[in-house]
Amino acid sequence: MCAKLLKSNPQNTTKWSGGDTTELFISPQGSSYIKRDFNFRLSTATVEVNESVFTPLAGASRVLMVLEGQMNLEHKNHHKSQLSKFDIDRFDGGWETASVGTCIDFNLMLRNGCKGDVEGVELKANAVQKYEFDERPALFFYLFEGALTIGLNAVDYKLNAGDLLYLDESECFDIQLLAVSDSSLVVVKVI
Repeated sequence: MCAKLLKSNPQNTTKWSGGDTTELFISPQGSSYIKRDFNFRLSTATVEVNESVFTPLAGASRVLMVLEGQMNLEHKNHHKSQLSKFDIDRFDGGWETASVGTCIDFNLMLRNGCKGDVEGVELKANAVQKYEFDERPALFFYLFEGALTIGLNAVDYKLNAGDLLYLDESECFDIQLLAVSDSSLVVVKVI
């Protein structure tokens, strides 16, 4: 199994018209959001203006989760969503999408037949949560707030806010989370 802990400091943060976006992970390695040659991408974004329009991403499907604040999304000729903490909206990246509200969000972008999902998890200090996976997805644990230890095959990975733990698709997983302090995290599966 390949496990890789990506600390928050070296992550790539750039400006967009409504705030900042931070790329947490992109696959395959060496692909680029700008060139649109990725299979999947994980990122967070701050939405600091009350009204904004999403950049069109034709050929991509998106899963967006609010981590803090509130956002209303309107996908022209499709549907509307009201999102608060850990609420999710799934939509086609090519749709005309406008947002109202300020927030911090988590984005999963999928292309080239990749499928995936996100789950928000809150743990109180000293809480333990176990995960078992029979399938072989790529797994990601993004710690938004708090401090967390992830036990995997007798190895402990210590995450602080902003850190991302990546587990590749090489074997089945038996994972234990231990919250060092009150923690909010995102669990991502990509197949």
